[in-house]
Amino acid sequence: MVLRNIRADRVLDFGSVAATLAVFQIMVDAQKVSSALVSRALLAFLILYWAAFALVVPVTVWDSHTYNIGRIPIALEGGLFGNQGWNYYPQISLPWSFDALHLPFFWLGWGASIPSYLCFIGTLSIVWRIVNAHRGPDTATLCALAMFSMPTFIYQATSTKNDWAMVFGVACWFYCLWLHRQAPKKWLPLGMACSLAFSAGARTTGVFFLILAAPATIWILKRNRRDALQFSVGLIVALILWGSVETYINTALVYGHPFGATAQIESETNRDGVRGAMATAIRYAFGAVNFGVDQRGSGFLKRACLGTLRITGLHDVGYKIMPGNDDSNFTLLKTGWENGSDFGVVGFLSFVGSVWIVLRGGWRTPEWRLAASGFVCLGTLCAIIAWAPWNFRYLLLPFLLFLLAFLLSVSAYFERKPWLRWLALLVILHGVFLYPIGSFNKAPRDLWASIFHRDDATFKERPGVQPVVQAVRNAVAEEHVAVLFLNAATNSWVLPFFQIKNLHVLPRPRMTEAPVPAGLLQDGQSAGLLVLNLPFSPEEGKGWKMYRRFSQSDSALYLWRNP
Repeated sequence: MVLRNIRADRVLDFGSVAATLAVFQIMVDAQKVSSALVSRALLAFLILYWAAFALVVPVTVWDSHTYNIGRIPIALEGGLFGNQGWNYYPQISLPWSFDALHLPFFWLGWGASIPSYLCFIGTLSIVWRIVNAHRGPDTATLCALAMFSMPTFIYQATSTKNDWAMVFGVACWFYCLWLHRQAPKKWLPLGMACSLAFSAGARTTGVFFLILAAPATIWILKRNRRDALQFSVGLIVALILWGSVETYINTALVYGHPFGATAQIESETNRDGVRGAMATAIRYAFGAVNFGVDQRGSGFLKRACLGTLRITGLHDVGYKIMPGNDDSNFTLLKTGWENGSDFGVVGFLSFVGSVWIVLRGGWRTPEWRLAASGFVCLGTLCAIIAWAPWNFRYLLLPFLLFLLAFLLSVSAYFERKPWLRWLALLVILHGVFLYPIGSFNKAPRDLWASIFHRDDATFKERPGVQPVVQAVRNAVAEEHVAVLFLNAATNSWVLPFFQIKNLHVLPRPRMTEAPVPAGLLQDGQSAGLLVLNLPFSPEEGKGWKMYRRFSQSDSALYLWRNP
């Protein structure tokens, strides 16, 4: 009786609605599949492209030419303790376990950025696995893509600096903790210990995270005394093996303090307490602002930041000690250099979103804990390290935590409104392509130059060094120079001279007038004396002749021919 009362047109309407809903669901599913395929294809392309970049790009950054990698051949020549070849205090005082990993690539002449890139990819893999477990593969892929869209992230990943090494160590430590909570295994406490030791051996800031993380790990493992003991003993052994303990010992012997000379420590660290930390945090906050357009020398952000510092009474505090480093000369670089960039639109949105996540409460959620941990890391760095405009690379770990907190908090909206996922992907694509194209030395043209115009790529940051290196090469080829005495002042680029083939470089010769020791040269060979930025010249009576003087102040190459 009930079926007889249903009109045929109503049955048709119900069928049409059902068909429409089915078609709509198919379209939604197709859109999700399309978004997932596009995201994963793009991620695969980016991993391969930047891997190729890391493989062929030469050492370009100033830090590595002067101390990070530049000290490795000096140490090979004279050892660590009592070495007279050091010409710059960071060569002695900064940990070098990660820098030593570049030795094979130094010999090969290629792949110098591979260690940093592997640390970046390792961190990305950990992020993907953890986010995948909580939010699924689509959100995990989006997080991975977002890491490629943040300029400072990818610039440091394809450099020879050690910032990603420290972050990778902390990420591995957290991943081992996460696995241990799910299913305790015997090797995980050792994994935690090795990870923290790796961070401490890679960067000095890793020591401070070690001081925070080691007691926390022991407290977490206290229910199983065997695991806690295994972690403690493993940490001691790992610190001895690759925690750069020897550099801290040598620094204490040379300067009387394991972190360096007193003047160096006072220059690099925050001397203004809470006020200095707050002022530095405000500068970082304004420096993180990015609307996706060219902001080089942004006057608005500079004025807004200085105004905030004056209103809060935090002006002229928290600065690194160096000439002209105060509010009157305050600047936000945003230059597209490795050490002069921010974290892009995605980083800015993640920072603002993390502020909102913390303020709204909900401390038991993963998003809140990630955001709060990011601010704890940021606060720790601001409390310890004095402000300098090129220090944004120190913030890789806080902004990684901000990114995860932000994307986890908005991922639920992506399920209800698929167009938001496409919008997020569009914003990420903006950062993935636009920032490298406008960068100083991370554009596709620089990849080309690294292969076909390698010297131009190497010396792009300091072009004045290129003619000096070329002159030494010419002397090796034309004058049969076999030994080069390198007498370089502080801040001088020393690494390129150790990379010249068929040349034995002796750094900082222990001599007054640079005589050549007997038996050092064979018949027909010559010796060179390269003076970089030092007011020194040997006596002509000793047999040294001027070969070439350079435009750099107090720089010249002298030759001594074996009779």
